[in-house]
Amino acid sequence: MKNLLSKNHNASCYVNIVIKTVAHLEYPEEGSRNFEKMFIDHGLLNLQPEPLDPESILAEVQLLENVRDDSTEEKAQYSELLEIFHSYEFASETLGLFIDNYDCLAKHKETISKNGKKIAKFIITNDISIGSVLSENMLIDSVKGHKGNTVHEKLQILLNKILCCKLPNPDTFNEENIEVRLLSNVTSVEIANDNKFIKFAEQIKSQDKRS
Repeated sequence: MKNLLSKNHNASCYVNIVIKTVAHLEYPEEGSRNFEKMFIDHGLLNLQPEPLDPESILAEVQLLENVRDDSTEEKAQYSELLEIFHSYEFASETLGLFIDNYDCLAKHKETISKNGKKIAKFIITNDISIGSVLSENMLIDSVKGHKGNTVHEKLQILLNKILCCKLPNPDTFNEENIEVRLLSNVTSVEIANDNKFIKFAEQIKSQDKRS
């Protein structure tokens, strides 16, 4: 998967997805006028889709193996991490996935004041085109044994395990004493011959020709 960020792969098909992220930002009320507008205008909430780091996950798995704790909680954590690592291996080595392109849109929903602090809620949408080195038919065949009732649901479950969305400049929030909580979820999956950005450009061209 090359960290799911390699752009020098030739895709045989694309998995076009949407990730919705609910972001809660908490900061001192004093001196925070128009912070919500600033977050959007300066692109501070233009989240970047990235895979979880497989080496870090494997290190945690090995640490739990060495501890040999037989508690139910430790066993559940071990199984979950091992499943995430195997999902990453499958996505990388079998499906040959990589992020080809993505876009981001952040919208402010509400801000409340509580105990001298503001809590602002944003809904952030990432449109992402993920390329696969497999053809559409081979991709569908490859995920048949995975969890989920449909191919799209199987891919949704898989990608939710290994993808996250990160802030482009987290240090900016740390410097301003702003606490950020992100909760992301893959909400839409589509398999296509082209990435959604190429398809969108072609739609615009077609509209221009008709007008």
